[in-house]
Amino acid sequence: MEQQAIVMEVSGDTARVRGARASACGHCAGQAACGTLGAWTRRFAEMDVHNRLGARVGDTVTIRIADGALLKVTAVLYGLPMLAFVIGGVTGQLLAAAVAAQGELWSVAGALLGVLLAWLWVMKRRPLQHLGKGEIIRVQQGQVIPLRPV
Repeated sequence: MEQQAIVMEVSGDTARVRGARASACGHCAGQAACGTLGAWTRRFAEMDVHNRLGARVGDTVTIRIADGALLKVTAVLYGLPMLAFVIGGVTGQLLAAAVAAQGELWSVAGALLGVLLAWLWVMKRRPLQHLGKGEIIRVQQGQVIPLRPV
């Protein structure tokens, strides 16, 4: 995946860049009435990348992140909570059967506990930081381009 970004800081061979988060919004005529979680609003993300090309603060750069790494992080952020929800619900149902209690309540409690534990794990591990550093592949020195998804 390639994305345009602006260099915010440089430290050795690492640069902190800021870029617009990509969106699924197609910018249709109904954009003003769209309520899809504000998908049409501009959101930004910052990350550290390898700076082997010597980009400086203020430079507009193109960064590359391995598609496989992005897919792994997506699986952890979305798949893990769903899996924890199902496993927690099934575990709650089995516990309810073991203690002869009402199964639905235990199932819901187990599912919510599973999601909570998955969320705590994700917050502790911070999978986005383990994405593997992207790298700067092009530098447009001193050229400021408005941030937009590529």
